[in-house]
Formats: sequence, structure tokens, C-alpha cells
Amino acid sequence: MNKKILALLLTVAGFAGLVSPASARSVSPQEDRVESASATLSRTLADQQAQQAELMRLQSVELARVQNLAFSTTLQSVLGEGSLNWLANRDNPLATGIQPIPGRTGLLVSYAVPPVDPLAPFLTGRSYTYDNAVGAISFLLQGRSGDARSVLAALQRLMAPNGTLGFSYQVDSSWTDSRVRTGTLAWVGYAMALYQRLTGDRTFQANAEKIAVYLKGLQVSSGSLRGGPDVSWRSTEHNIDAYFFYRELYRVTRKSTYQSTAVQIKNSLLTRHWVATGGTSGHFLQGIGDSTPALDANSWGAIFLWAVGRTAQANKALQYVESTFKNTRTISGSSVSVTGYAPDSARGTIWLEGTLGVAAAYKRVGQTAVADRILNDVSRIQTTWQSQGKWHGALPYALSRYTNADGDTFSDLESTASTGWLLITLSVRNNSASPFWNRD
Repeated sequence: MNKKILALLLTVAGFAGLVSPASARSVSPQEDRVESASATLSRTLADQQAQQAELMRLQSVELARVQNLAFSTTLQSVLGEGSLNWLANRDNPLATGIQPIPGRTGLLVSYAVPPVDPLAPFLTGRSYTYDNAVGAISFLLQGRSGDARSVLAALQRLMAPNGTLGFSYQVDSSWTDSRVRTGTLAWVGYAMALYQRLTGDRTFQANAEKIAVYLKGLQVSSGSLRGGPDVSWRSTEHNIDAYFFYRELYRVTRKSTYQSTAVQIKNSLLTRHWVATGGTSGHFLQGIGDSTPALDANSWGAIFLWAVGRTAQANKALQYVESTFKNTRTISGSSVSVTGYAPDSARGTIWLEGTLGVAAAYKRVGQTAVADRILNDVSRIQTTWQSQGKWHGALPYALSRYTNADGDTFSDLESTASTGWLLITLSVRNNSASPFWNRD
């Protein structure tokens, strides 16, 4: 065969690589040039393939980024904005139908209750102190410091000289549930301290410190706090609340007494509230000496563990959450099923406030995909409600009404607590630097 034709065929077809090294050493100089050209062409093709692979990788990364941005934007616009607007109107008589008495303006009404609902006599116009703290924090995280200040000012007006607040208040009458609970006070104190850190406004510092002094009086020798002045139990959830409160108060005051109290509570949580059930498992008790399964002790507990640098242990708590509380139910009046988490092991409902706490915990430990799965199902509740003509921006407290073994009712009413927790969770999901319960 003509050597020029052979060279052309080898070059075009890229077959030079099939020529053995022994044969190459016996060919003429012209054929050496053919082999060299073929090798160059092979390298060029390999380079092009590598460039194409890198381009595809970059396109995949960009697609994932755009999809993630789209998801985040959808959450913020569909879930977040409607919920924020609903929550901001919970102190507005025109929106709630509740006219506050003097001294109780600015409180957030906790539930939207239809007049014919069996719970109407008990919940219409009720404002839970914890719900107000959650609302204030969610306003802060969404950049609405004025709304947060209004809520905290309403709570400050109701505070007793010793720093205590009742468990709940009736907005349109003087009725008060005067029970004092550690977790409730810790949330209010945390909201006040966080407000100061994010705004620089010291309006609430004195009262936050009153709360700290009062709660210190409930501390026992183990380092944990009792649940209130009239009880002996030491709740895991309440102590997690108190840990983050004292830590935040130390951050804004730099007073070492608050830091040392936070450390004492942290050590007790790690040594007396946590139970190891094997080398690869473990979970938080509901309280010291109380093994009742409790979702919030482990979802909030996972955030606490992450915050103090124990991510592996936090993942154990979340494994316990999955095996003990995960629940799938159908949205009433539809064929749409969603998955969330129940407040207890009976799994009688999906508890939205608690479910959002789980999502926040998954995001904190780096499992964004799981957090997004949970938030997607929360979104399906809202979109289904919207198709049924009953979505006003809020989330229900629970997907279906449920009364637990202790007689506590988890209502299916639109809820300030669930809606506030949605906004908190969106802040954590969309911003890894969210100031809410962040790292030590």
C-alpha cells in the first residue's frame, strides 16, 4: 500500500495506537512521523474528552446550585412570606377578631379558632408566652426587628418584679395562667438577649438578667434546672432552652456568671440527661429519671449536641427520632400523604412545631437533603390547604387533632408556634450562619 495512503488512514482513523512498539522501531522515518502525528491526535482527543468531562461537571454543579437556589426561593416566597405576614398580624384585632384589654396589646394570639370549634372556649384569644418568644425570634431572623421589639415590649409589661411571667394570658380579659415554667422563661430571655445581639438595643437586658437570676434559683446540685418553682422534675427540653439562654446572655453582657451557669447546664445534659444504648446508639431522656420518649428532647437535643461540638452524638439522637417518632399521614379531605414526626411514640399525629425542629436539626448536622425533604412535605400541607381554600399563611399545630396519654391536646388549628418555627427553620436552612442556636 502507498505509504502516504497508509499515513492518511492511520491519522484519520486514529489507529496508530494499534502499532506495536517492536513494529514501530523497524519502520521508516516517514512512518515515525505518521506515528508521532497519530499520538498527537490521540492526546488532543484525550484533552478534548477531559475538557468535555470537566464542562459536564461544572454544568452539573451549576444545575445543582440553581436547583438549590430555586428550592430556597420557593420556600421563602411560598412558605416564608405568607407565614411571616400571617404571624405579623397576630396582634391585630382586625385580623384576629380579638380586641386586647389595656396592658395586653402587642401579644400574639396563639391560634386561629373557628367560633364553632370545641376548643373555642379554651383557646380563643389565648396568648402563650412561649409562642410570643418564638414569634419574636422568628421576626428577628427575618429582619423584622420592629415587630420583635413590639412583642418583647408586650411581654416586658407583664413581667413580675422577680422576672417571672405566666404560662399564658388571655388577650381580651385579665385571665392569666400563672404557672411559671423554666422553658418558657428561658425562651423569653433568649429572645431578649438575641434581640440585643442583633440590634445593639439594650432595652430588654435588665429583664433578661432578672430571668437569669430567677432561674438560677431553680438549679439543683447536678447543674440542671427544675421545671418550675412548684415541681421537682428536671426536663431535658427546659434545660436545653436554659443552656442557650445563658450562653446568649453571656455573649451580650460578658458576665462570667452566665457563662459558668451555661457550662454547668451543658455538663449535666451530657452526663445525666443522655442515655447510651449501645456503641452506635443513644438518646436524650425526657428528663432526669424519666424515660418517656420525647421528640423535642432529641430534635432540640441534636441541635444542642451539634452546637457544643458533638455532631456524631447528634446523629445518634436523630437516628432515635427516626425510629421512634417518624410518621406518615394523609391530609384531611385529600389523598395527599405527608411524612413528619409525632410528639410521642404513639405516633397519633404529625406535630408541625416538632417536625420543623427536626428539619432544623438535620440542617445543622449537615444533612440538608433530609431537611429539604421535611420542608417539602410541610410545603405540601400548605399547598393542599390552599387548593381547599383554607390556607391563610399559617401552619396547623398538628396535622390532625390528637390527645396524648397525659391529656394534652395537639390541635389542628392554625398556630403561632408552628408558623414561627417554620420561619426559624427557614433561617437555619437558608443561612448556615443563622444566629439561632448556633455553635459555641
